Amino acid sequence: MNLGFYYHIPAVEKNGQIYLPAYLGLFLDSLAGYVSQLTLFLHAANPVDAAHCDYPLRSANIVWINMGAKTPAWHRFLFGRLLLRPYTGAIDKCDVVLVRAPSPLSPSFYTVFRKKTTLVFLLVGDYVASIKHLQLSPLRKWAIRVMSVRLDRTLKKAAQECCILANSQLVYEQFKPYARSLHVVRTTTLRSEDFSRREDTCQGNVVNLLFVGRYDFSKGMRELLDATHQLIQQGRAVHLHLAGWEDLPDQPVSTWLSAQATALGIAHAVTNHGKKQSGSPLNELYRSADIFVLPSYNEGFPRTIWEAMANSLPVIASTVGSIPFYLRDHTDALLIPPQNTTAIVEKVTFLLDNAVLRQQIIANGYALAEENTLAIQTAKLWNIIAEHVAKKSYQPAR
Repeated sequence: MNLGFYYHIPAVEKNGQIYLPAYLGLFLDSLAGYVSQLTLFLHAANPVDAAHCDYPLRSANIVWINMGAKTPAWHRFLFGRLLLRPYTGAIDKCDVVLVRAPSPLSPSFYTVFRKKTTLVFLLVGDYVASIKHLQLSPLRKWAIRVMSVRLDRTLKKAAQECCILANSQLVYEQFKPYARSLHVVRTTTLRSEDFSRREDTCQGNVVNLLFVGRYDFSKGMRELLDATHQLIQQGRAVHLHLAGWEDLPDQPVSTWLSAQATALGIAHAVTNHGKKQSGSPLNELYRSADIFVLPSYNEGFPRTIWEAMANSLPVIASTVGSIPFYLRDHTDALLIPPQNTTAIVEKVTFLLDNAVLRQQIIANGYALAEENTLAIQTAKLWNIIAEHVAKKSYQPAR
């Protein structure tokens, strides 16, 4: 079977190999094991995006159809049909096309190909829900909202006739009234080498708090820095470690965090590691930490939680997106309200002072991560796609 795949994350070719960000590359390599050919419809990375393409695809049956430079989101949304026209022949050769969404071009895949191509949409987030956290001018924020609402409406229309895969329970519930074929498949990057079992953490003289993800204030990074300051003021020996990337080249979040840490007098207790390559470099950081904290304002379900749990870290996370659907408070993790510095301080303190519960949370989180490996979830995803294609292909005898 020839499986097509589209997402707006661009690729780059280096020395004859296709490179992508690791989270996407690992998923595609895993998916390639189920098909005769995996055809990628991806944009070409600009120099900024290319810096994030650190994973070489390893499967020999992956073909990249280069869609050229990625145009602005509004352009892809408004002129999607025109942009897709040159690739109609290659898309028609695919037995099924998996479109990762939401993405500005995803509605055009539905409007252009719904009558002649089997489409499956993998929904990994909610643009509309995240708008209120964008730090943009009112006019630009309004324009993004208009586009996001229209995009969401088209995807819900597509759900009436296409197979929909949701990577979170929250997205599942949002699409349930519209979808004819709707399934939950969790997105993850976990492989066997990403697991490291520990009975306990927080055993050293300094407790290492860890955040991993995209650098954005909507990830709760202000609150996390303030919580670190308050813990130090209370006499707790803590050190905050940050690892991730920033979308804007002038690094406004990193700049603010550095200046604010200095202003609070805790620069010595904050380390910005920047982006860590997936695999050993990132796992080493997880394994050197004691507590993982993700105080986001908005999420689907972040794969970093699975990564932290696989490396035996107790997790503190906010009750947003699908996090409260998948994690049991005081059993698998400690859950907090978003935008609440006091809650972060209280939960870190609680973990430090309650060793038995901390050990139970570590063990339960590790077991939960074992259920959400790349192998397990890709197999589930592929079985759903294959079954959907079989149903579409079957024509009852007359």
